[in-house]
Amino acid sequence: MRPPSQQRSSFSIFQCQKEKFYPLCRPPDKRDFMEYNPAKSANDLYQSYDPMVGIGTAGILLLFITLITAKSLLRWMVKQWRLHKYAKRRKKQQKSKKLVAIVSESADNSLATNARRIITQNAVGQQMHPNGNVALRQ
Repeated sequence: MRPPSQQRSSFSIFQCQKEKFYPLCRPPDKRDFMEYNPAKSANDLYQSYDPMVGIGTAGILLLFITLITAKSLLRWMVKQWRLHKYAKRRKKQQKSKKLVAIVSESADNSLATNARRIITQNAVGQQMHPNGNVALRQ
């Protein structure tokens, strides 16, 4: 161990380090947002207060919220429309699968009979002749 005269205290080491970095240890410069004479009461604050700053900020926030809401609503509507179209297409496909199943299960598998049966089942809004043929409207 060193004699007490040669030992360095932590304070002296701190002083040496502080002296090494002295240019970096100065207090910060005053910035624009730091007021020289800040308001100490409500009256002092409202003397230089501009209400348009708050109104403008609220308006911008309201615009952003409205824009995000409208965008989300539009996306939801497009999604619902696509789901509706998909459901209609799927229902139509299931209906055609049922028709094919009915035709394939029939005992009489002649082509003319099956075709007539499919046409009559799909003839929505079309007129039927007494002989069983479908008359298409023009």
